[in-house]
Amino acid sequence: MGETVIDFRELVTGLPDGVAVCDDRGTIRFVNPRLAEILGYRCEDLVGQPLEMLMPADVAEAHRRHRQSYAASPYVRPMGIGLDLFARGKGGELIPVEIALAPLGGHTVAVVRDITDRVAADQERARESALYRTIVESVGDLIFVTDEHLSVRFANSRALALAGGDLIGRRLPIESDELRDGTWASTLARDDGALLEFDATLHVPDRAVWLHVKVTPLRGSSGEHLGAVVSATDVSDRRMADTALRRLESDLAEARKMEALGRLAR
Repeated sequence: MGETVIDFRELVTGLPDGVAVCDDRGTIRFVNPRLAEILGYRCEDLVGQPLEMLMPADVAEAHRRHRQSYAASPYVRPMGIGLDLFARGKGGELIPVEIALAPLGGHTVAVVRDITDRVAADQERARESALYRTIVESVGDLIFVTDEHLSVRFANSRALALAGGDLIGRRLPIESDELRDGTWASTLARDDGALLEFDATLHVPDRAVWLHVKVTPLRGSSGEHLGAVVSATDVSDRRMADTALRRLESDLAEARKMEALGRLAR
């Protein structure tokens, strides 16, 4: 069998990422169709042009200096190294990209990946996260997220204000029979989505806060137990009102009893 001959120009032409080859003066000598597509040009529009025409105007001059420094001491720079990079399209639009560089016989090869969809997805996740955080922070309840060992991984501002700011990584700062007798662990181990509810106390420096607690298990995609979301309502005022009412009822019953004994004694 004969040796397979690889047409590297054809290989580069078919890559899913954009590719540009520049000389030591920063002049574009080759682009593949994918790069032209990303930027909105034809390949022949780019060949012979300075690389800086594809840069945002506010960084073009700085890039020229960086390019000269790179040419003096070239090295392989991989993608995904934490730089926020943009290419300028034909219409002047800024396109988020990742760029890998490699020296090649006095030229520089740039591999350009369009990450528009990824950036848009990241921005959407960030918006959703901000929305959910706003919702969590706006509720009057104390909200904790714990791991499977009851260590606090997140607490909203209401919980931090009441329980103290140094909660993350510490054990959930509430006390109840359910935490002591294993009810918590057995409920979270179930796979039927059961919700655990109980009364508990939260000890703060000057008092004990009575809470009504609801616990929702957190599970991974394979059903493994990851922890729990704990929502706690401060019921201290209601608890004190109930205690005062029972005391009043007891006092009234005692007064009626004494009144009845007084009538019998007459």
